[in-house]
Amino acid sequence: MMTQLTRLSQAFLDLDKSKAELMLNPESEDTNIGALNFSHIHQQINQVQNKFDKIKARFSRKTLNIAVIGRARQGKSRFLQSLTGLSSDVIPDGNRQHCTGVKSHIFHRAGIETHAEVIFHTEQSFLEEVIAPYYNKLTLGPAPTTIDQFLAQKLDNSPTGATRGAQFEHLLKYHLHCREYRDLLRHATTLRITREQIPEYVAQHSLNDPDLVYNNYMAVREVRIYCEFPNIQTENIALIDMPGLGDTGIGDESRLIRSLSEEVDAIVFIRMPKPTGDHWADVDVQLYDTACESLPEIPLEQWSFMVLNRYQDDSNTKNCMDLWNTIQKKHIQTAETIIANCADAEEAQERVLRKVLDYLANHMVALDQKYMEAIQQIFGELKNSCRKEISVARGAVTKTQGSSDELRVFDPLFDEYWENLTNNLENLLEELRAKRSDDDINFKQAIDASLNNARQDTAIPALEDARRFSIASGGVEKAYTDYLHTIRTRLTVNDHPPIAHFR
Repeated sequence: MMTQLTRLSQAFLDLDKSKAELMLNPESEDTNIGALNFSHIHQQINQVQNKFDKIKARFSRKTLNIAVIGRARQGKSRFLQSLTGLSSDVIPDGNRQHCTGVKSHIFHRAGIETHAEVIFHTEQSFLEEVIAPYYNKLTLGPAPTTIDQFLAQKLDNSPTGATRGAQFEHLLKYHLHCREYRDLLRHATTLRITREQIPEYVAQHSLNDPDLVYNNYMAVREVRIYCEFPNIQTENIALIDMPGLGDTGIGDESRLIRSLSEEVDAIVFIRMPKPTGDHWADVDVQLYDTACESLPEIPLEQWSFMVLNRYQDDSNTKNCMDLWNTIQKKHIQTAETIIANCADAEEAQERVLRKVLDYLANHMVALDQKYMEAIQQIFGELKNSCRKEISVARGAVTKTQGSSDELRVFDPLFDEYWENLTNNLENLLEELRAKRSDDDINFKQAIDASLNNARQDTAIPALEDARRFSIASGGVEKAYTDYLHTIRTRLTVNDHPPIAHFR
């Protein structure tokens, strides 16, 4: 498919070349050849090619990727800690000033020691993706094209205004510490590190020593952490820790959109109402709209969830309910709105993650189908645009015989190409549908093992054991409550069927 798109792009490049040649023909003075412009067709073809890249990435992923996003200080990191079992030195939670903007993929791998892979920026990607947006937004002149140029510049003219001034301070921090992290930009693309080394690349300060400052994170593009999630049987789950939004860093939103469009199957928004009173603010709506832009082919309400983060002491529960009751009035639409204490591992897993997984198990096929239908529609629009431009080009060269002959040759060739393109796309859809119904041996074995475990280990005590325990516990009701919790936990750990693959 990509080959055919490349051929189509080349065909219009050939038309551009023919246009340039015809312009040298004296007979072209009485034609409209000079008005022909195929630049928007090239742009449209590039957009379709980008869509195909995303489709390929979506169907090639071996994990179900769930992005956790939210403004800073909403409990996003505590939620991730609850699901992964990782501590605040690996996933900074903002209790002190050691939060960071590094994006992290956290993969569940049973039976392994926690470790990570650090992917660094190159000098070019660092300058283009991190530094250049500050120069463009703050109108500081041409952005530096080398690290030496960046170091040589004197950034001493702070823009006026509180927001722009704070944004300028972010840039100054990159500039001030550049000599400390620049060697990492020349490092091998990926570096494997131990769990103990992770804070040096994701945090700004040491958790145990606030005076110990880290600056390596400035050179990091993303971190991939591999660990064993507690009480999770499914191998193919990855959580994506998106940088906290809402501060004065520049470029966060564009990086968010790119990540959501290329890497994510579902979004979990985290919002923690203040116990003193709260409401849906403009920044909440803006964050939702930003996420909507990432994958317009599928409505966001069909692949996102809103989690209202409840305090352990229930001091903000009433305000959680207020936001739950008013979310529709702000036109923030998600598959479900959930109230849960994100710092509680059991609630995070049972009330949030399990609901997300169950929803995706039931809807992922339909979501993928909708995505493919949207891509087909884009192809149809490209077809109409191409035919329109060919018609305009044909009319422009009616007085130039040689070019008319060339265009008459092109038209049937394009018809042949388009027939092959649409047929191949349908064949691809049929192939993907057929694979969805194939038996998954690993999934069947996991289900059988779960059922066998449940039959062999019911966790229900023998009558005599229950009697002795009730006496030791101080009564039947107390023993019943304790045993019920034990049985529920045992069933949750042993009998939750893994989701082997959603596609």
